[in-house]
Amino acid sequence: MTVCFTFCVGLDGYTDQEVTSMDDWHTVRDDRNRRRRRRNRQSGSTTDCGEFEDKVRLLKTIKSYYVTDLVEDLVEEVLPFFQDKELIEVAIYGIGSIISSSDSRRQLSFILRLLDRLGFTGNPWIYDPVLTTEEYQFLEENFGMKTEKLTCGPGKRNTTLVWPHPSLLFMPHVEKGMFNDVLFANWILETSGRKFSHLNNITMIGNSFQSMRDSIPERIFKVEYKHLFHAMELGIVNETELKSISKDDTTFNDFSVVTFDTNSKLDLMNNAIPFSLSNLEPVYSMEREEGKVEQENILQEQD
Repeated sequence: MTVCFTFCVGLDGYTDQEVTSMDDWHTVRDDRNRRRRRRNRQSGSTTDCGEFEDKVRLLKTIKSYYVTDLVEDLVEEVLPFFQDKELIEVAIYGIGSIISSSDSRRQLSFILRLLDRLGFTGNPWIYDPVLTTEEYQFLEENFGMKTEKLTCGPGKRNTTLVWPHPSLLFMPHVEKGMFNDVLFANWILETSGRKFSHLNNITMIGNSFQSMRDSIPERIFKVEYKHLFHAMELGIVNETELKSISKDDTTFNDFSVVTFDTNSKLDLMNNAIPFSLSNLEPVYSMEREEGKVEQENILQEQD
């Protein structure tokens, strides 16, 4: 059965013949590259709408972004962070809808190109509650992604977000709480009386930690996102802003590469957020409000 996708195209006007083959689709005409250079400096928002009759057209649209100058520049800038690292796991959180958003398609193209350059042959995990069944199926069939809908909300954070092996987490424009959840799940663990942290295993590409901190009052950041706060305060966060991105770019703006160095700092981490509290999941304002509404509904039903 053919699945029909209707969405807006950010790079329109290219024929299928401009991609020389499905196996070698990164070989394109020079004039196409020149046109892309002009378009890549424009906003990532969708413009002209068009109907893609099947998954092949969607696939070629995603792959067409793969060869843009911006994606190549970003990949070249990020590659040095993975020297002498053998990635075991890759997870993509919050990519958005690849059907309805050209920003999402560009972000997907970037991470695919990066994994290709890194020689990663595994199967990345991908999760976003907005992805449809058709989108999950498309990502699994065409890119070998593990598309199980991981539950990353309350009650699941300390199981689905733990990364015990060298891992790349691609988190484009994800909410602050998601970053805090990852730090919570990997902060301090214990086996046979030995305490350790998985944060050293993680390389993140996504929102700038400093920008997230600056976006809200410090007192709220310290209480609501205490793992982010203490990680920055203790100096275990190494953040590098990506320079290839213009301030007007809506697809990759405010992106940074974040790594962690917990060596010799486990005692400080344990003092800041004791291991004894490791099972107490973060609760954010929105969740508290949703909990109040749910409790009120229950009480009303009982009346």
